[in-house]
Formats: sequence, C-alpha cells, structure tokens
Amino acid sequence: MKIPSKRNYYELLDVARTATHEEIVAACLRLGEKYRPDRNAEDATAVEAFALLENAFRILSDPKKRAEYDILLASDEQNDLN
Repeated sequence: MKIPSKRNYYELLDVARTATHEEIVAACLRLGEKYRPDRNAEDATAVEAFALLENAFRILSDPKKRAEYDILLASDEQNDLN
C-alpha cells in the first residue's frame, strides 16, 4: 500500500469523496483484511497502513467528523493550488 503523504483518507481507501457509508465500510474491510497486523507483524508499512485504515474509518464513518474532514481537505487542496 502506498501511504499518501497528506493522509487523504479517500485516496487511502480508493473510494470517491461521494462514497456511501457502505462503500467506505467495504473498502476498510477489504484493506483491513490485507494489512492485518497479526498477519503482517514483520512489515512496518502494513502495520502503519492498518493504523491509518482504523483512523480513516473512525473519521469517514461518522457524519459529523466526515463533514469536518471534508472542509479541512478542501482547504488544504485550495492552499496547494496557491
């Protein structure tokens, strides 16, 4: 898994910003199974990826946190354009 430098959770999960809750859950489950720490204990990248997946799910599965995240993400992208 390529870990995004800016921690864009949508890119991390490979879902659109308009993804439904079900699509986010499915992506987290699919990637979580692949990067489970008990199956990849020797791979530091996999362990880090799993932690990011947990955080992405925590943020994107909560409507209030997701709305706040989307605002911050849009602001960061706007700053990158300037």
